[in-house]
Amino acid sequence: MKLYNWGKSPSIDARLHLADSYSATNSTLNQLSGQPVIPRGNGRCYGDSALQKNVCSTLKLNKLLQLDEVAGVVRLQAGVLLEDLLSVLVPKGLFLPVIPGTRLITIGGAIAANVHGKNHHHAGAFGNYVQSFSLLTADGQVLLCSRTENKTLFKNTIGGMGTTGIVLEATLQLSRIETSYYQQQSYPATSLSHLFELFEQQHTQPYLVAWIDGLASGNKLGRGVLHTGKSCTREDLESQATPNPLQIHPPAKLSIPGIVPSWFLQPIVLRLNNGYYRWSNRKSIQHVKHYASFFFPLDAIKHWNNLYGKKGLLQYQFVLPLSSSLAGITAVLEAVKASRLCPYLVVLKRMGEHAPYAATDFPMSGYSLAIDFKYSPKVLDLFHLLDEIVIQHSGRIYLTKDARLPAAAFRKMYPAAVLHSPQIFRSLQSERLFDL
Repeated sequence: MKLYNWGKSPSIDARLHLADSYSATNSTLNQLSGQPVIPRGNGRCYGDSALQKNVCSTLKLNKLLQLDEVAGVVRLQAGVLLEDLLSVLVPKGLFLPVIPGTRLITIGGAIAANVHGKNHHHAGAFGNYVQSFSLLTADGQVLLCSRTENKTLFKNTIGGMGTTGIVLEATLQLSRIETSYYQQQSYPATSLSHLFELFEQQHTQPYLVAWIDGLASGNKLGRGVLHTGKSCTREDLESQATPNPLQIHPPAKLSIPGIVPSWFLQPIVLRLNNGYYRWSNRKSIQHVKHYASFFFPLDAIKHWNNLYGKKGLLQYQFVLPLSSSLAGITAVLEAVKASRLCPYLVVLKRMGEHAPYAATDFPMSGYSLAIDFKYSPKVLDLFHLLDEIVIQHSGRIYLTKDARLPAAAFRKMYPAAVLHSPQIFRSLQSERLFDL
């Protein structure tokens, strides 16, 4: 079947092997006889990191195995989606300590990408809360990996992009919540330097994220809105009309069809949208938001990637060290403006100190910027220029969002990255990055 991930590019004719049991997964490896294979969850990475001629889908490994409510620990299979896990946890006053921008990824995918969220500066990445996992390796062994057992394999799998084996199940540490709501405070910023000042002023807030107007230029370059957040207590909700303080997320009500009019994402539409967003956040405003809209606003719309047309979207997400973040991000935004290409979504996050995991793990202390574009050859040309800026400022791009990084640039961004042996578990991305 033809497979592609969330960005829609590239695609490949692949054999999809469904792992519905641990023995069946091992049997699949035996049948492949050393042919390359990559594990795949829900396919929500943007590029080719979960694509190969042979793909092992873990979506049927979707059972919650054990929940210790007192200790706040859950053991579950790797194909469980975050949204299904949250449906069980939230009514019990439990939550995931780190959550990315979508609830439609699997536990295995979250480990492989070592996903992060709006609270990386405060809580770190997903891997910090993984106590252990069972990993099916190339030789058919199922190894328990933790910080005390098979430590090297544990470290190399978190952020390892699926190249060490197939995660079968995992044990996670959870956090406690009084409610499923969050207080969000918004602060308008007139420029990128102003936005950075706001980030540093609000650095004690548990959650930080900023929207940037990608169409601004000159002394308004990087203007945007900083959103801070923290979990609501039951006392915080006393004045709110919230009959169930531990309400779970609602199902998505809207869906974008496969064919979207070509005019829909024209620059004039984006300019109007950006103007409205700035106007609606022109003052420092506080809102109470359910976690669904606080963490996952885009999940309210099924297939929102269809908005970018048949060829899909490309995202450029990178992180720079704190010392070079302002200069580097300014240079990137100036290059985007000079290209005359239209950035449809620009998001800035503050990253904190990070425990080292795999050599391909993304986060570092500094700032991360993500920019969405409609797919085109000109965007690919722009990305090569952005690579040079990121390398110049000692940064790296997020491999979970990557679909085209050249091997030479990868080696400069991730100089410690090496191939695992044997090289059975590999994706189109790892073949590209390591010149296989």
